[in-house]
Amino acid sequence: MEQQKETTDIFSLVAIAREVSDSNAQLRKTCEEVYDSWIAIFAQKIKDSGYTEEEAQNLAVAIQALIESAYALVVSHQNAKPMHIASEQIFKLLKR
Repeated sequence: MEQQKETTDIFSLVAIAREVSDSNAQLRKTCEEVYDSWIAIFAQKIKDSGYTEEEAQNLAVAIQALIESAYALVVSHQNAKPMHIASEQIFKLLKR
């Protein structure tokens, strides 16, 4: 039962962005701004760790993509293991 609870608490903005991309420009723009803000936070943290601006930006986008992809797998598999795997791989990506 705990495993099921764990999967239902995960949120993905992609589901909202996909649903509204053609019908609600303002909400789609808001989703874009949220993604951009998350990527900017990741990129700044990565840059602060010694990566170049370009490396930090690229890694930030890759991390966001990993998280979103892991979410899709969590939903389809009905367990959180894909998210745990993605988080482990993110740490590996950030090792210098």
